[in-house]
Amino acid sequence: MSLCWNGSRLASSDATGRIVLWNLNQISHAGEAKCTLTGHDGACKALLPIPDVNALCSGSIDTTVRLWDYPTGLNTLVLSSSGFNPCCSSLFRCAFLIE
Repeated sequence: MSLCWNGSRLASSDATGRIVLWNLNQISHAGEAKCTLTGHDGACKALLPIPDVNALCSGSIDTTVRLWDYPTGLNTLVLSSSGFNPCCSSLFRCAFLIE
């Protein structure tokens, strides 16, 4: 499981690769999510918000790094490499290049 927080936004992930976005200002009932992002084929091990472009970067054991548009939940970029296992530090470097 991975968590990241950016102001009023929270992102969580699980072993299936599913990412759930939460808008903490709009949660009216326990367990109510803004949207669910799917696309990873394995556990999502790292999440990193990129506030300058209103996006979220995720890394999974499926050897991909994905960039998600926060307002729409659309997957806007997929980076893949054989044998690459994204972690928090690699996501930070990717986010720096995207900004």
